Amino acid sequence: MQMYCIGVMQVIDDFSRISKHIQTANVIKSRIRVGDYLPGMNLPPVRNLGAELGVSVNVIQRAFHLLEKDGFITKRQGVGVQVNSTFEEDKAPLTFGFVYPYNPNSPFAGSVHCFAEKAINYKQNHCIIKSSNNDPLQERKVIKQFLNNTIQGLLVWPCDTNENVAFFSDYFKKNSHCFCRSNIS
Repeated sequence: MQMYCIGVMQVIDDFSRISKHIQTANVIKSRIRVGDYLPGMNLPPVRNLGAELGVSVNVIQRAFHLLEKDGFITKRQGVGVQVNSTFEEDKAPLTFGFVYPYNPNSPFAGSVHCFAEKAINYKQNHCIIKSSNNDPLQERKVIKQFLNNTIQGLLVWPCDTNENVAFFSDYFKKNSHCFCRSNIS
């Protein structure tokens, strides 16, 4: 069975209960953590980043304020906004969602949990694990719940059926930051 890593979330959800500036700050934090923005590197200009993420300049500025307060970035007049060179990766673990098809009471579930913990524990990340009980409808429901909350990455061990292939393919097209590749066509 193939496991898919759906990746680091890069979508600002207009319908989320989480404010846009917090979602935006989370996207930028994720990009820093995965190395898209390296220590000492200037972040894209406010207008460019706003256009890319589909948010206003005000939202970007509010996100930058949060990131500066948390020590991720430094704003410098005439230089721009830079990722702090003193950024410590252990200060900001990623939170992943992991969806698997097995009954949580099955003997195999313990092995799945151990696998997930080892895979996610790189750089002290966190993982929320949910079973779909091999039900494609439940699988989509759990994934959508993860996507609508502050999960930065998603691992999916899909159901035995191929009912959700279109759902996964659509998601991959919208989210370019993935930790691993899949064979979904």
